[in-house]
Amino acid sequence: MEKYMGEGWYPKYGNHDVKIKLQWGRYKGEVFTSMGGNIAGASIINNIASSFEEGDITFKRTPENEKYIDFEDGERKYAYADCFKLFDGEDILRIDGHDKEEMKKIIVGIEIVNFQEEKF
Repeated sequence: MEKYMGEGWYPKYGNHDVKIKLQWGRYKGEVFTSMGGNIAGASIINNIASSFEEGDITFKRTPENEKYIDFEDGERKYAYADCFKLFDGEDILRIDGHDKEEMKKIIVGIEIVNFQEEKF
């Protein structure tokens, strides 16, 4: 990310794009989600982690996400993950997107990758 927050009044309202890195053993994956509002930095990371652990997070259907997620709902633009697909080369490990205990174990990183400030 080239710039985050910066000068001016706080808080700043906007949308954060976030990468969630997943791993179990040698199996790895990464998914992307967004969070908007009057929130920043560690609060974004904490909210994403909490929502992911509880299975209460939706993901946009993108080629990046479709590689690592089997979505629940047919053709909706944003949907919950039915399962996450982690890869070790050609081997795939599927993690149930509804199993809260498993969800807590596979997060290895959360990174804010973009911020788009919304001006009123």
